[in-house]
Amino acid sequence: KNIPGLEVAIKVCNEEFAGDEDRVRKFQEEARFMAQVSHKNVVKVTDYFQVGVGEKVAIVMEYCPGGDLDQLIKAQGPMPWEKAVAMAREICEGLNAAHEASVIHRDIKPANLFLRGNGVCAVGDFGVAVDMREDDGAIIAGTPLFMAPELWDGGASDRRTDVYALGCTAHVLATGATPFPDGTLPKIARAHKTARYKRPEDTS
Repeated sequence: KNIPGLEVAIKVCNEEFAGDEDRVRKFQEEARFMAQVSHKNVVKVTDYFQVGVGEKVAIVMEYCPGGDLDQLIKAQGPMPWEKAVAMAREICEGLNAAHEASVIHRDIKPANLFLRGNGVCAVGDFGVAVDMREDDGAIIAGTPLFMAPELWDGGASDRRTDVYALGCTAHVLATGATPFPDGTLPKIARAHKTARYKRPEDTS
């Protein structure tokens, strides 16, 4: 959406959930988590607003014209190895900034990583993020193909769960595929917990 002198993206909570206090609170938390992490590799939030009581809520953030990495890989295929490594380093920088602010993202994957106009990668979509000092593992969150083994057993999230998801993401950047195959949830969980990982050069 265009505002005079500034191009931004606006994330709006679905109208059907606007009156749901838990949904609105989670939306507010997402805005707060993103706002408290100021780093060149994290999508910048500029505003949060609610239109009336029980009506729409929205997060205003920077617009990343390069789209997300999932779209990029689907359109262009896997990245050259050097570019995949450079991109993974940028994601690491963004995650480190979040962790320094006590924020665990919990859903690192290509679809939640965005490219600015200058090609710099920024971590976005903190919709299921938590304060690392508060997560007790009571609620399982994340995308199955990128979830660390301990999460499947109800373990709490910490820095390591984000790092594990980053490893899965880096595999996608370099190969175009997740390290373990898709399938039913039990199959995916079993693979993440017990399967032998094959290095990318061994998957030909």
